[in-house]
Amino acid sequence: MKDGMRILWKSNAPHVGSGYGVQANSLLPRLAQHPSVEEIGIFGYFGIAGGLCTLPVGVGIPGVTPKTMLHYPVAGDMWGNDVVWDHARHFDAHVVITLLDAWVLKPDYGHGGFLWVPYAPVDHDPIPPKVLARLQDAFHPIAYSEHGAREFARNGLDHHYIPHGVETKIYRPFDKGGKKAAKKWLGFDEDTFLIGTVAANKGWPARKGFAELFEAFAILHDKYPNARLFLHSAMTDQQTGMSLPSLAKVCGINDYVRFSAPYLHLLGFDAREMAHLYNAMDVFCLPSMGEGFGIPIVEAQACGVPVIVTDWTACAELCGSGWKVPIDKKILTPLDSYQAFADVGALAEAMESAYKMWKNPEINETMSKGAREFAMGYDWEPLVRDMWFPFMDWLWERVRPKSIMMPAMPQEPTTTNGAQPPTAIYEVESVPATTVEERS
Repeated sequence: MKDGMRILWKSNAPHVGSGYGVQANSLLPRLAQHPSVEEIGIFGYFGIAGGLCTLPVGVGIPGVTPKTMLHYPVAGDMWGNDVVWDHARHFDAHVVITLLDAWVLKPDYGHGGFLWVPYAPVDHDPIPPKVLARLQDAFHPIAYSEHGAREFARNGLDHHYIPHGVETKIYRPFDKGGKKAAKKWLGFDEDTFLIGTVAANKGWPARKGFAELFEAFAILHDKYPNARLFLHSAMTDQQTGMSLPSLAKVCGINDYVRFSAPYLHLLGFDAREMAHLYNAMDVFCLPSMGEGFGIPIVEAQACGVPVIVTDWTACAELCGSGWKVPIDKKILTPLDSYQAFADVGALAEAMESAYKMWKNPEINETMSKGAREFAMGYDWEPLVRDMWFPFMDWLWERVRPKSIMMPAMPQEPTTTNGAQPPTAIYEVESVPATTVEERS
């Protein structure tokens, strides 16, 4: 019998600079300190290939001692559906926690001899039927947005609500001299009004709202010529071929838009470089069609930068200091639910309001302080102490091994390196869980 809970965490690898990777890097070394956790392994479906390896997790985080963890590689299927059962057996996992879209996982995902806990996004409204069907087959889902938690509750899913976190000791406001230096670091003068975004360039229409962003900025720039736009985004989507510089040219703003250098974007910015990037901005803008969370929205506010977001899905709840832009129209997606376009005229008006805020030092300081105060609600330390650790207590009470028998599996996976299969069945209790309504 094992001494504690063995968790296989599946997401982008912690060294990957994506939202999922950043969350894994911050959370897992802290979660490993819980007394019921024996070991955490990582299935890096994006970022780990070629073989099993051990890598440190939590590097560069103030107050966190990096912890070396096993990293399992992706195989043939890009989402890891073909090897997750093998990896779980090799690691002898009680629980597999997945931080990715639930709908990309196979229908029998939660029947592989482990308890499946999806830490799942909901970036549509309402929750797509395919997402709901996957979550109904899970042991216990976790929502990481209030929007997602409401959708879980509306559909009768027992769940916990645990939002994403931000390293507020790294993402912090700079003083006036520091912000001036940050703007210079990006190549802008201090008298430039800088709108910035951090967003993945994937698919078309772009979920991150690049077309609406560019159209609204063109309206603003006609009125305020010292306005500039900076994007920490890939200039070209390798899948669709969508070129953001070409889109900027169509909108007549190509001379006033800058991007992260492509090679540096490929290598990735570390957290401290990202903090410099946010501090260079006067306002952060993400007119997304739908977000499961939207980590850059909170990171920007942690740096004292007000935000402009679409009043839709999780974006709305993350606007602590700034402007919520109404939607223009909803669009039905292949998941049989809705995302939405931000209203371009209202977006341009929000940008103008942000410009006027920037010109008024008193209002600017008030909104900056409000942004920081709001973002502190997502600081990792209280988030782990008050939400993740109680959830670990709750989970361990339900997965404590009771015998050395192995649950029946739908198919017989193979193991590697002579590893033995897991040796536990689990006692599962149906107990009401924490919902967002109870937390609030």
